[in-house]
Amino acid sequence: GNPNQAAEQYLLVELYKEAVEAFIAGRQWEKAKKLALEVDPQLAKHVDELYMKHLKDSGNAKEMRNLDIGAALDLFVERNQWEECFAEAQKQGPLVLHTYLAKYAAQMIQANRAELVASVYKKYGAIAIPQNLKIYKALFYRMSRIDSLKHDNYPKWADIRDVLHDVYENMNSSASGGAGGIQQEIEEQRPTFEILLWISHMNAMRAACSEHEQLDNITAKLSISLLRHSDILPVDRAFYEAGIMCRKVNWNEMSMMFLNRYLDVVDAIEEHNP
Repeated sequence: GNPNQAAEQYLLVELYKEAVEAFIAGRQWEKAKKLALEVDPQLAKHVDELYMKHLKDSGNAKEMRNLDIGAALDLFVERNQWEECFAEAQKQGPLVLHTYLAKYAAQMIQANRAELVASVYKKYGAIAIPQNLKIYKALFYRMSRIDSLKHDNYPKWADIRDVLHDVYENMNSSASGGAGGIQQEIEEQRPTFEILLWISHMNAMRAACSEHEQLDNITAKLSISLLRHSDILPVDRAFYEAGIMCRKVNWNEMSMMFLNRYLDVVDAIEEHNP
């Protein structure tokens, strides 16, 4: 029969628990909760649990927010509704927001979608806390595989540069305002982040220049400058790109030297990974 009619019948004969169960069966959650609160707090808790399960099963994170914001945010994550998740997390304060940004970053970096992480941190800001520094480094190293001799990649390099600039600036305030251990950890990382920022800036400039042949000399000079950081960048690509750009602007001796070095590196890599 009709669960709602059954609930009304139970109420007439004061069978309150049965009435609550009937309201639940009829998806009359407000009525079930109101009656349960009058009868027994444990029963009210039971109604909440069933309601949460119902919302989760139906993917209704928006309604879940009112009952349990953490569960609602986790459901947004489960359903890959990241923008909704960030918008709600932001209302809970920066620590909650950055917890979910870090979850997103870890997933996207794993999936080789580092540029998506960079654009999200650019939008929401990148705080300098020790547990996030690893994420920013991983983001940079994934991005370093992206070719900066292609003009199309300029926005990606510009985003990572802006994020690292944000991190570096925030390191100053975090280091001065943090607890002793945190302060020291941030201080120790600062020189590394200055280098990563500088490399990202040069890559962004190089991508911007690469569209214009009249700027080939600058593109070549930037490629040579980046060799200083071949311990951080993929070394084979760094020498190959410097060699190719030097050849393009007729700096033939340098081109030959860099391309020979590139071949040496490739041979060494193949020897270690037969």
